[in-house]
Amino acid sequence: MLISTNQVQNVLKVYNQQNKVRRAAQTEKPASMGKDEMVLSMESKMVQAVKQHLETVPEIRQEKVDQLRAAVKTGTYHVDGKQIAEKMLARSIVDRLG
Repeated sequence: MLISTNQVQNVLKVYNQQNKVRRAAQTEKPASMGKDEMVLSMESKMVQAVKQHLETVPEIRQEKVDQLRAAVKTGTYHVDGKQIAEKMLARSIVDRLG
């Protein structure tokens, strides 16, 4: 699966939001005793947030596939080396965050 710049930015956005939630949760006072309660770890909350976001993103962007297929067929598809390098660096950042 290829990861677009927008997807990297969305993942970083979710990651930063979860960091804010984590910092806020660390400053909260503990709940009073006597209640049954379930507390999810920050990692679990992050996984849930990313899962929810990924459910909104289509697995295959058919419009993009059709455009690329047409460009390859007509011989107008050209790859920009700079874009490849940017995608490789973005992927490296995402891999390190995971």
